[in-house]
Amino acid sequence: MKKVLFFLISLITGLFLFGLVTSRVGFEEIVEAFSLFAWPGLILVLILTFLIAAISVWRLKFVLKIQGYDLPYFKLGEIWTIGFTISFLTPIAILGGEVFMVYALRKTFSLSWEKGAASVFIHKVLDATIFLPFLILGIFTFPLLSGFFPVTKLIIGGGIVAAIFVILLAVFYFKSFKRESVLEWFLKFFGMNRKKLEERKGGKLLFDAEKDVLKFFGLRKKEMWTGIGMAILKYFLILARVWVLIYFFQGGLSILNAIVVYGFFNLACAVPVPAMLGSLEVAEGLIFGGLGLGINVGIAFSLLIRAMDFLVCLAGIVFLIKFGAKLVKIKIIAIINKITSNKNSFVSQI
Repeated sequence: MKKVLFFLISLITGLFLFGLVTSRVGFEEIVEAFSLFAWPGLILVLILTFLIAAISVWRLKFVLKIQGYDLPYFKLGEIWTIGFTISFLTPIAILGGEVFMVYALRKTFSLSWEKGAASVFIHKVLDATIFLPFLILGIFTFPLLSGFFPVTKLIIGGGIVAAIFVILLAVFYFKSFKRESVLEWFLKFFGMNRKKLEERKGGKLLFDAEKDVLKFFGLRKKEMWTGIGMAILKYFLILARVWVLIYFFQGGLSILNAIVVYGFFNLACAVPVPAMLGSLEVAEGLIFGGLGLGINVGIAFSLLIRAMDFLVCLAGIVFLIKFGAKLVKIKIIAIINKITSNKNSFVSQI
């Protein structure tokens, strides 16, 4: 019930922000911004969106292979796409689908909970390792280009969230490089006892999964650097998608502008509203206006880039329905087999 309430509150907040910024700019102004867009560029943006998703799946496959599971790419693609969809459509667009991915890996490939959880966690840490530098670079490049730093509640709140993520990531790498338990450090930090957690349901699983995670990371670990290289490639493609969209909105070829726009896109991802609804329009409207590209163009940019991600979500919804139907089918077959077995047992007793 609390999760449903949180989702509804975040959705209402997003709708309020969206309505506020679009009403202030005006519908006609936003439509005028779309008239600037050279629509042949949409093909290139779609190709980049596909490549971003393809590399994400490739990296997940790589991490699982390191864990000892060489799994089929397209099946993993379905699981990743559903996970992306769940994350995107729930509060905080970069988190949320991980639990499903672990569950789906278990049900589809019979992975142990420990291996599945470790693999998905490594996948997300590699993302965060490159995601956060782009966010920070974008935030601090903006005042250099615009001549001022916008102090708004959205940016201050998002900046605090980003700072927390940076600290957590720094602690993770520092402890993992020393081969020390990150979980145990956090438990001590919050005054909790390791033994008590291990006695709880799933507690031991977390520590077992952590062992696999720590094996992956290390300054001399080729696997870690390969994974980071894949993450760099992915995020440079996302930056390229932003750059292409700006260019086709007649915003020029400045890579610095693209870095700023992308940095604040990442900031909007950290705001707890579904699909960055409203937060993306506020952030990009502010940034496009500050860069002299037009607030209306920033909102149009937000709508178009979200539409690209929604295409991935549509595929995820189809895969989720397919996955659910498969689980239902397995359950029905299990029930029929049980009934048949009981019937045969009853007949033999007669």
